[in-house]
Amino acid sequence: MSGAGDSCDWLLVALLAKIPKLSDTPSSKIFKIFEKLLCGRTVGDKVRSSVIREGLGVEPLLLRVERSQLRWFGHLVRMPPGCLPREVFQARPAGKRPRGRPRTRWRDYISSLAWERLGIPQSELVDVAREKKVWGSLLELLPPRPDHG
Repeated sequence: MSGAGDSCDWLLVALLAKIPKLSDTPSSKIFKIFEKLLCGRTVGDKVRSSVIREGLGVEPLLLRVERSQLRWFGHLVRMPPGCLPREVFQARPAGKRPRGRPRTRWRDYISSLAWERLGIPQSELVDVAREKKVWGSLLELLPPRPDHG
């Protein structure tokens, strides 16, 4: 019995066979080579990865990362009290901080990202993220950054 995935399996095997020394190649390079082969390009064509991804209809990488981070924030906010990830996120360590510029905390980064990309002020961020359907629709409407494709 052959499944729907069988037709793609031979294509994947054929494409991976064209990649020399697969074990010595970093995974990011394998992904770039695979994208180029999928588009019918060779590695020597010198085509930017962003152009290939646009032609394949794949969303920009930065948009995908930001959307994933904001989605995880929504999960954290909606977790029941006592869950370890939520407790770690809400923890306020006591003690003295080291000298110099303070490191950017993930909480501060997410607040600035939500303000910059979604226009949600820090004071309303948790309340909006608690509404699962509203938060999900906001993330789906998140546009790509104009300066990053």
